[in-house]
Amino acid sequence: MNVQNDSDKSNNTQTEIKRLKATIDALRSKLENSQADKQQSIQRAVAGANDEIIQLKETIISLRDELENTRFDKQESMQQAVVFANKEIKQLEGTVISLRKQLEQSC
Repeated sequence: MNVQNDSDKSNNTQTEIKRLKATIDALRSKLENSQADKQQSIQRAVAGANDEIIQLKETIISLRDELENTRFDKQESMQQAVVFANKEIKQLEGTVISLRKQLEQSC
C-alpha cells in the first residue's frame, strides 16, 4: 500500500503541477492582454492629444490671421479718416478764405 500511496501522491503532484502550469499560462495570457490593452489606451490617448494639439494650432493660426486682418482694416480706416479730415480741413480753409474775401470786399 505504500507503493500505491506514493504513486497516488506522485499522480496528485503531477496533476497539481499541470493545474498550476495552466493557471500560470492563463495569468500570463491575461497579463499580456492587459498590457496590450493598456498600450492601446495610451496610443489612443496620445493620438487624441495630438489631434487636439493640431486643432488648437489651426485655431491659433486662424485667430492670428483674423487679428492681422482686423489690425489692417483698422489702420486702413484710420488712414481714410485722416485723408477725409484733411480734405474737409482744406475745404473749410477755402471757405474761410472765400468768406474773408467777400467780407473785405463788402467793407
